[in-house]
Amino acid sequence: MLAPKVRFSGMTTKQIAVLSALALVWGASFLFIRVLVDGGVGPVAVAAGRGTFGVLALVPIALFGRVTLPRDRRTLAGLFVLALLNMAVPWTLFAMAEQHVVSSLASVANSSTPLWTAIFALMLLRADPLNRMQTAGLLVGLAGIVVLSANGLSGFDRESLLGTALIGAATCCYGISAVAI
Repeated sequence: MLAPKVRFSGMTTKQIAVLSALALVWGASFLFIRVLVDGGVGPVAVAAGRGTFGVLALVPIALFGRVTLPRDRRTLAGLFVLALLNMAVPWTLFAMAEQHVVSSLASVANSSTPLWTAIFALMLLRADPLNRMQTAGLLVGLAGIVVLSANGLSGFDRESLLGTALIGAATCCYGISAVAI
């Protein structure tokens, strides 16, 4: 019996392959964070290492592309706040969280970022109020995250709740950085 063909509306095979590779790399980062914190690497060191590897990857690209870096204070201040809210703080919080919960929970709960982004867009950008379908979409998305995350919780003990709260704070940072900067 042949397996049914899975069709993604409007996506090419190459796009599906790239999306799958991105999902694999992004999802695996939570496993690697857990391995590091279980190995005794502290949360701040995990975040610093992620940033260092990012810089090491981007510097040659910037040099080769002769990228001109901004020099005005306003842009640099915005980039500093973005670096804090979109990298340093959430990366540290995720590493702290994975000391208390399994990496699969962190990975799945990270998908709440677009929900936080929508909420902060409403609050900070004075976006149009959500209609019923949009509100239902946010609630269904939240319910989906709860259902998918439930298996990663070892119960409602202090450790699980702390880890989940840290993940929530990290995804809030991602959501607010998307609209505030």
